[in-house]
Amino acid sequence: MAKNETPIIVGVFQDRRQAEQAYNELYNVGFGQDYLGFAQPGDGSKGLLNQFEKVGIPQDDARFYAHEYDAGRSLVTVRAGGLPESSIQDAITILKRHGAYDARSRGSSQDELGSNVNRSAEKPYFDTTA
Repeated sequence: MAKNETPIIVGVFQDRRQAEQAYNELYNVGFGQDYLGFAQPGDGSKGLLNQFEKVGIPQDDARFYAHEYDAGRSLVTVRAGGLPESSIQDAITILKRHGAYDARSRGSSQDELGSNVNRSAEKPYFDTTA
C-alpha cells in the first residue's frame, strides 16, 4: 500500500440523516455489517484517531476525520479490502449520492472522494466471507 493510500473509504456527512441513508443503502445493496461502520457525534471520540491510524488510514487523513467528527459530523466507513473494483466504485457512488465528502475532497468537491483508496488491499485475516 502506498503511503497515502487507505484501506477504508470514509464518508463525512454534515447531516446525520444523510449518513443514515447512505449506510442503509450500502447495507441494502449487499455490503455486510462487517464491511460497514457508522459513527455519529455523541458516541464518544476517544480513540477514534488511533483506530483510524491502526487500520492504515494516513495520519493527516485520520486527523481530518477526527476533527470533523468532533465538530459534529457523522462518518460512514466501508472496508475496501477484498472488494472487487466495481463494489468499491458502487460504495463511493452511494456515499457521494448522499452528500459525503472525505479528506481528499474536504467538502469542496466530491470528485476526489475515494481517490486514495487502496484498490488492491487484501481481505483481513479474520474475514471469512466468500
